[in-house]
Amino acid sequence: MKSIAVRWIFLFDIDGTLLSTGGAGRYAMSRTFMCLHGIDNALEEMSLGGKTDPQIYDEAARRWNVAPRLEPFQELYFQTLAEELPRFNGRGHLMPGITPLLRYLAQRSDCLLGLLTGNWQEGARLKLKYFGIEDYFACGAFGDDAADRLELSGIARRRAEAAAGSLLDATATCLVIGDTPRDIACARTAACRAVAVATGDYSLSELMRHAPDHIFPSLADTGCFCQQVGLPAPLGLDFPNCDAFLRLCSR
Repeated sequence: MKSIAVRWIFLFDIDGTLLSTGGAGRYAMSRTFMCLHGIDNALEEMSLGGKTDPQIYDEAARRWNVAPRLEPFQELYFQTLAEELPRFNGRGHLMPGITPLLRYLAQRSDCLLGLLTGNWQEGARLKLKYFGIEDYFACGAFGDDAADRLELSGIARRRAEAAAGSLLDATATCLVIGDTPRDIACARTAACRAVAVATGDYSLSELMRHAPDHIFPSLADTGCFCQQVGLPAPLGLDFPNCDAFLRLCSR
C-alpha cells in the first residue's frame, strides 16, 4: 500500500490557544519566584501573552533586581505547576472545539501536529497531560530552545519536517496557530501561514491589525476551520463539534 504524503503541518501555541490553566501557570511561576527570591506577586501587572518562559523569568528578575537562578527556578516551577493545575481545576479548561479539531487532524494521515510554544518543555508537557491532549503532538519547539519566540518557528518547522521524514510532500503547507500578535510574527519568520484565534488576551480587531492569513473568534467549528485553511472538512457533518462528530472520531 502506498503511504500518504504529509501535506499539512499544524504548529499550535498552548496557552490561550489550546487551553487556559485558569491562572495556574501564572500563580505557579509567581509562587516559585516568591520561594526563591522572597518577592511576592512578582508577576503582578506583567503581560505574559506571547512571551517565552525564560523571557518572563528574566523580565521579572530584572524588574526586581535579583540575580536569576534558572535551574533551581525551573525545577521548583515544574513541581509547583504540577501541584497547582488540579487546584485550579474549576477555572482551567480546553478552549472551545479543541478536542474535536485535534481528533480530526490527528486521524488524517496527510496532517502532522506539532507545538510552537514559549513554555519550557516540561511545563508544556504537564499542561497538555493534565488536559488530556499530550499525545496529539509529534514534536515541537519550546522555551528551552530559545528565549526569543521569533527563533522558535524555524526550529518547530524543521523538527516537524524531520518527523514527517520521507513522507513530507515537497509542497507541504505549514500553519502556525496562536492567539497573540507574536504568534503571527512567529509564523512570518519561518514562511508559515499565520492562523490567529481570539481566545486569549487579544480581540479579533487587535489581531486583525497584524494581518494574519486566517483569523477565527475561536476554533469551535472544525468544519469552518478546515474550509478556511483549505483542508477537506469532515464529510457529512455541518456542525463538527456535535456529539455525532465526537463519536465518529472515537471509533
